[in-house]
Amino acid sequence: DIVKCATCNATGHYKSFDHSHYIVRQHMATRWDERNGDIGCHICNRLEYGQGQKMREFLVSVYGEESVQHLETLGKTVKVWTRQELLDMIQFYRNLNKKFDQ
Repeated sequence: DIVKCATCNATGHYKSFDHSHYIVRQHMATRWDERNGDIGCHICNRLEYGQGQKMREFLVSVYGEESVQHLETLGKTVKVWTRQELLDMIQFYRNLNKKFDQ
């Protein structure tokens, strides 16, 4: 399965790409928000620190300016996930992965 980097348009097999976060993963309020990034090649995501401005432009084109501004505001808030919230997310993504494995 071939994918494309959201910031430089490089293509390749999905296993050689990352999920590139727009707002860095340390901010828990946006860490697992699916709108907070997209597919990124290793060069953009790791060596170029996610290409923040280009990722922002990409996200605006997909979700709109208002949604990106909401993410930016959310990224400045403190979020402490409850154990149950984390368990629910784990179960949700396990189920989602099962669909892709079939």
